[in-house]
Amino acid sequence: MKLTNPDQVGMVVDDAHKAASSFARIFGADPVEVLDWPAPGFDPESYYYGQPTRWSMRVGFFQIGNLQWELIQPLEGKSIFADFLSEHGPGLHHVRFTEPHFEQQVAALQAAGIRMISNGIGIHQVSRWAYFDTRSLLQGYLLELRKN
Repeated sequence: MKLTNPDQVGMVVDDAHKAASSFARIFGADPVEVLDWPAPGFDPESYYYGQPTRWSMRVGFFQIGNLQWELIQPLEGKSIFADFLSEHGPGLHHVRFTEPHFEQQVAALQAAGIRMISNGIGIHQVSRWAYFDTRSLLQGYLLELRKN
């Protein structure tokens, strides 16, 4: 298994609007788009430790070079983001790789004994996402894979 396209760093925050303002000021990342997810009428078919779940978040996105930054404020429901915030406070949550061979990479990570802790469908019906518990392997953060 070789991951090839790191394209996002995810940060869990207390307040997405406040964090977006700080990141814009410090990094010159303006504008920072902030929106609520999931969008009204969209069912992301998400799973939390293998069980179907419903949750919401407020997210801010901005770009620095080739890397997208995602600011995640958990709002409602059980999610890996709400868990992180309650257990650790704000901080680095995940690094995402968008992979053309998503299914094979997911299978390889699982075969290596790395547990998938959350997954679902993205806003586009063909997109998929999956988070893996790499905290003990990668010094505290998760790995996200995305199929776009």
